[in-house]
Amino acid sequence: MAVVRFLSSPMVIFGSTHLVANGQKGLALMQEKRKYERFDLKLPGKIEVLTPGKQEILDALTGNISACGGFFHSAKPVPEDTQVKIELIIDSKRLGELTGAQGLIRVEGTVVRSSSKGMAIWFHDNHQITSMRAG
Repeated sequence: MAVVRFLSSPMVIFGSTHLVANGQKGLALMQEKRKYERFDLKLPGKIEVLTPGKQEILDALTGNISACGGFFHSAKPVPEDTQVKIELIIDSKRLGELTGAQGLIRVEGTVVRSSSKGMAIWFHDNHQITSMRAG
């Protein structure tokens, strides 16, 4: 169980249910609305901004990721509603031992939130997961 402060209101987290202070009315339950579990993975990658007439490729590092999107730290976040192509590298010693390769994820998405810290990107359904062998 964790207790966090959000806008100076205490919040207690039990799995995916949040108990939030609700002003004078006491505590209210808030269900997690996310459909897929998020993972705190730090995956390096490249984000290609799909703007007509302008090619821009950014370095990024995931802050968290799920089956339908993730948060990407970048020195130059792009505006909301921007279409992007993403390549993420899964570099795992165990994956290398099992397969002799690293994983590469390619997916397209839309920026749904952007701040000075990075951007939240919703993944479209068209994704590819392939192996990258050394040599």
